[in-house]
Amino acid sequence: MPAKDRPAAMAAAAASFGPKAVDRLMRSECPRCGSADKRFRDDISKKEHSISGLCQLCQDIIFATGASEKDDD
Repeated sequence: MPAKDRPAAMAAAAASFGPKAVDRLMRSECPRCGSADKRFRDDISKKEHSISGLCQLCQDIIFATGASEKDDD
């Protein structure tokens, strides 16, 4: 995907996490939980963050269980 199209694609994907997700992504927060924590376990997690905006905890939850929803949104 061209770099110029990436923000729009991320916003569209983030919308699946609920109504607050796009606003969170625009503030450089995790679209799922709102965390601004930028500590990642490894380079793969950093790369995933650059694609989805997800924090390490949400990556762990989503990729460990396949879940994609959060109850409070």
